[in-house]
Amino acid sequence: MIDAFANAVDRIERLLDQEATLLVRHEIGALRELNIKKNQSLLELSRAIQALHGVDHSCWRSDPRTLLARLREKLEANRKILDIHMKAAREVTLVIARAIEEHESDGTYGAGAGRTDTRR
Repeated sequence: MIDAFANAVDRIERLLDQEATLLVRHEIGALRELNIKKNQSLLELSRAIQALHGVDHSCWRSDPRTLLARLREKLEANRKILDIHMKAAREVTLVIARAIEEHESDGTYGAGAGRTDTRR
């Protein structure tokens, strides 16, 4: 059972490494298939964890917490890369939205619209 758990963690780590590589290279198209594999691997990990609950801990060759700590580090590195991409996507979205707004606007409803000069 511990082997199934270790294999699942290892598989997820490899997928996270692949995802990080794809993101750094801006190869976004391949992420869809990778996400399917990650979901399958998470299901496998979940099942392996459930199976570990009934196993005698003394027969484990390694501490699962060590594997989980390593996985946590990979997840954090992956989160940072994803965060960079999300911030960039938000910036691009803002630029596009402003460009559309400026292109479609005739100035009627702009920031200065409706003001009257109150100085007399």
